[in-house]
Amino acid sequence: MSAEASAPDANGSANSASQSAAAATSFKDHVLRDPSAAICCFARLVVIVCTFSTIVPVLASMPTSYKVALQASLLVFSIRLAERRRQKGVPVISRQFFSFVFTEDSGHYIFYSGFYYQYYPTTCILNQKMCISLCILVCLSVRACVSSLIGFMCFQHS
Repeated sequence: MSAEASAPDANGSANSASQSAAAATSFKDHVLRDPSAAICCFARLVVIVCTFSTIVPVLASMPTSYKVALQASLLVFSIRLAERRRQKGVPVISRQFFSFVFTEDSGHYIFYSGFYYQYYPTTCILNQKMCISLCILVCLSVRACVSSLIGFMCFQHS
């Protein structure tokens, strides 16, 4: 960062434009560092919005919101399963892969979401998915805010 970008202005305060640019850069870096986590966060947000839309159909009809929420949930579980498969080095389309899918939690959730997708919408299924999505989204948001705040505080003290 250049010296003139963080130099104090006439009032003696640091340049707020450079501070907001640093905060935006840290969020951008956070998203670029782990794009699958960013996609999962967005999909979890879709699950929450569609669950509320299923209960109070404002954005779309109840069956449409229900199916979109389950599709977003399937996306999250599929990404998590693919990440875990890569971490453990399990080859695709093998006996070990099918064993891994049946024993992994994300694999079970994919099967259950697929079963529920075929039936008439029941909100009790989405309530569980919404609560999990809300908890994880809050945890990830707090983690991102804390890392941005620490970066912002370090930027001010340098």
